[in-house]
Order: sequence, then structure tokens, then C-alpha cells
Amino acid sequence: MSSLKSVSSNVTWLSADRVVRLGLNALSWIIVMRVVGPEAFGRFSYAYAAYLMFVPVVAFGLDNVVVRWLIRAPDAAPSILGSGLALRLISAAGSWLALTVWVQSTQVAADGLSIAAVLGLGLIGPAFDVIDLEFQSRLASRWTVMAKALPFLLSVVLRILAVSAQAGFVALAAAVAIEPLLGALGLCVLAHRNGLPPRRYRVTRSMLGQLARESLPFLMGALAVVVYMRIDQIMLLPLCGPVELGLYAAAARLSELLYFAPMVLVTSLAPVLHRVREQDPALFHQRVGELLGGLVTVGLMIAVALSVLAPLLVPLLLGAGYERSIPILAIHAWSLIFVFVGVGQSVWDTAEGQGRWVVVRTSLGAVANVGLNVWLLPGLGGVGAAIATLASYALSAWIANLLGEKTRPMFWLQLRSPLLFWTAVRRRYVGVL
Repeated sequence: MSSLKSVSSNVTWLSADRVVRLGLNALSWIIVMRVVGPEAFGRFSYAYAAYLMFVPVVAFGLDNVVVRWLIRAPDAAPSILGSGLALRLISAAGSWLALTVWVQSTQVAADGLSIAAVLGLGLIGPAFDVIDLEFQSRLASRWTVMAKALPFLLSVVLRILAVSAQAGFVALAAAVAIEPLLGALGLCVLAHRNGLPPRRYRVTRSMLGQLARESLPFLMGALAVVVYMRIDQIMLLPLCGPVELGLYAAAARLSELLYFAPMVLVTSLAPVLHRVREQDPALFHQRVGELLGGLVTVGLMIAVALSVLAPLLVPLLLGAGYERSIPILAIHAWSLIFVFVGVGQSVWDTAEGQGRWVVVRTSLGAVANVGLNVWLLPGLGGVGAAIATLASYALSAWIANLLGEKTRPMFWLQLRSPLLFWTAVRRRYVGVL
């Protein structure tokens, strides 16, 4: 019962945080898109998409691995967290350099190098999210929510001020980068005040190697995910121009604002599900099926709503200049179902040691997305990118499970998961009424 209450409290705090962030983040980016217009937003979106492609490189696939190690060996927390932080900081330094060279070489804008250099500083912040992982393993995410709240609010205000004052995209990049940097500082202060100061962290060669080996498949998978999630925006600029990129990026941003939903639930449930896996594997598989069913149900409802309301939402939120984004949003919204399913499956992948198949599935999705974009973008532009995104997400998160002997049962579990979910709901709630 205590674990259920902890999960409920954790989900409540994370959900409240994500809902507030969803609203304010949407407001700030809607203002940015309305003020600058599709062409200018397309140019900035290229640099921003390149920046986002390096965020999982910094994360190094460590999240679930570190949480699992903290649950299994809590006494080794200093070496686990210290080694994880070291891996991420090394990765952040390399990512910053690669980002600046990449954006500068494309000459996406006159001040492209400055935009990339400033955005890249924000890559330091995610390295310190290892502190957050310790609180997650203790189901105490309410503290990290508070630590990151003020930096987020400041970033939102600065984004709006930057475009309203026509301060330029370097100022907008600084407004984006300041959030993870101040968030990292807030986490350090929080950890110190809760008796978990980062100065106790220790880097050990054995743990460094262990974490690197275990996280490498998830890092490769995350890289493949970010390729097929962002490659469309990278390819749209040279193939279709900044205007088409701006139209697509605007629609994709409206759709992606809802990605928080499965992440909140899965982040809070992961520690509990890992404990269930250690005690009762059969019950673990049942719970994963119910989780997937719930995620599919929510994703389907959101997809239908966005598709139907797209002709009203786009002109209302973004203005007449973005009307060509309407069909893009109506198609892109359906990819939410497969995003939700993929996030849900990540818990099973970690618990069952299926990191290599994560790489296989996501790599197939990335290759499919690139191939479909090459085929569809010249004729269909942003609509073609949305179709490529939907098809590649379905392949990676669902169909590709058929290829592996050990992952094939997951394909069928995903297929019947809505039935498991509604059966569980009826058993637990309808029967009581």
C-alpha cells in the first residue's frame, strides 16, 4: 500500500509539473511562431532540431540503467551517480563541439555559429539529471519538480521577451539554454539540502565501465530514436526550404507538446515495475500489458481530437500564415499512439535486457524515416514528412517487434493491451460500483 501511495504521489507531482510546463511552454512557442513567421521559424528550427539531436547523446542511455542499479545496490550510490555524471559531462563537451561545427557548416543563418554555441551550452544541464535519478529511485520527484520550476518559468519569460523585443535568435537561444543550466544548479542545491550532496560522488573505473557497457545499447537506441524524430526537420531545409520547414516544425511542435503524458507515468512506475519483475515475472508482464493498453487508449483519444480540431487550432493559435500546417498536424497527431507505446515498452526492454533489440528496432525506424523522406519530401513537403514520421514510428515501436524471437510476444501483447487495460479497469472499479 505504501508503494502505491508513493507512486500516486510521484505521478501527481510529475503530472502537475508537466501540465503546467505544457501550458506555459506551448504559450511561449506559439508566441515565437506567430511573431517570427514560418520562414524565420524554419531557420531557427533547424539549429534547434540539431541541438535536440545531441540531448540523448548527453543522457548516454543511463536513465533506466542508473535507476535499476540504485534499487539493486543503494549503498553504491556515490560511485553509481559519480560515474554516471562523469560519462555525461564528457559526452556534453563532445556534443557541444560537434553541434557548433555542424550548424556552422550548413550556414543555416548568418549568426548560425553563435546560435549553435549558445544552444550547446544547454547540453551541460542534462548531465546533472543523474541527481534527479536518485530522487526517482526513492519515488521523491516532488523535490526535483520544485528545483526545476523557477528556471523553467524564467526561460519562458525570456523567450517571450526575446521575440517581442526583436532581440534576435541568439537571444532566443540563450533563453532556451538557461533553463537546463539553472535547473542543474537547482538540483545540486536540492541534493545538498536533502543530505545527498554531489560532493559525495565518486568515479570508479569498474562502475564507469559497467554503466557504459549497459547503457550503450540504450544510447544507440536513443540516437536512432532522435534521428527518426528529428531527421525530417534536418532534411526539409535543403530539400524544401525554410518556409516548408517552418510549417512542418510548427505542426510537429503542437503534436509533440503531448509527449509528456507517457513519460510522466512511465518514469514514476518504472522503479515499482522493476521491483515487481524481481519478485513475480508473470505479474510484471501483466502490469506492462495493462500499462501499454492505457497508453494506447490515451494516445488514440488525443490523435482523434487533434485530427478533428486541426482546422480550428492552427489558425487560432498560429495565425493565417500557418494554414498549410493543418493537414500536417492532422497526420502527425497519429504518431502519438506509437510514441506512447514505445515509451511504455522501454520499461520491459530494460527489465528483460533487450537493449540490443532497442537498437535494431529504432535503427529500422530511422532508416525507414530517411528513405521515406527522400521519396516523399520533394513532392509533398511537410505532409510527406508527417507521413514518413507516422510510418517509421509504427515500424519501430510495434511492427519491428515481430523480427525478434524474444520480442515477438511483445508485439502480440501490444496488440491485445487495450483489452487488458479495460479488463483491469472493469475489475478494479466497475465491480466496486
